[in-house]
Amino acid sequence: KIITLEISVCRNRFRECKSMGSILYREKTFITEMVNSTRPVIDFDIYVMDENLFRIAGTGFYEQYVGVVLSPGCACDYVLKTGKPVIIYDPIENPICSECRMKHLCFREYMILYPIINDGKTIGVVGLGAFDDDKKEKFKKMEDKLCSYLGNLCSLISAKVRESEYSNTIEKIINTVDDSIMLVDYEGQVLFYNKKAIKYFIEEKTQMNI
Repeated sequence: KIITLEISVCRNRFRECKSMGSILYREKTFITEMVNSTRPVIDFDIYVMDENLFRIAGTGFYEQYVGVVLSPGCACDYVLKTGKPVIIYDPIENPICSECRMKHLCFREYMILYPIINDGKTIGVVGLGAFDDDKKEKFKKMEDKLCSYLGNLCSLISAKVRESEYSNTIEKIINTVDDSIMLVDYEGQVLFYNKKAIKYFIEEKTQMNI
């Protein structure tokens, strides 16, 4: 049992290291803040998972499982592969969950899983869960609105990813320019500079010291 646990922990750490290179993991701060901002707005627990099934952020019940990696074959894996949202009322009986190795540990929550899509590729999943009877009843009545809400969250995350990718592309291009480039605001505060500018100021400083 100890050996099995150690192997499981090592696998989780390996997959966490793998997730550090994922698109969503790089936006972890933004995603965590966005998910936490939903607390006063919606009376359900929400989490975000990346393409490696690594849980990046979560509220309520899911918060304690941030950093946990789910097993292949789970419902989130299904959404990642198909790019389709799913609604599950009984994870134990639902055929989508039939291949999940952690099915016996399931909390039997009602859930909606919505894909985060960027440039036609599913890069993650936003999940929403209801655990107690009152919330499950509310879940049923609000099903369409909740799907719409999750769709909007996914769109926001995708927009942030595209913005970051665009910024990174611009930065790479600017760093290939032979001239020194520096961007300052109206108060003279430096906002951005390229690698050539760094080299220029190092050389200037060296000459001044001489």
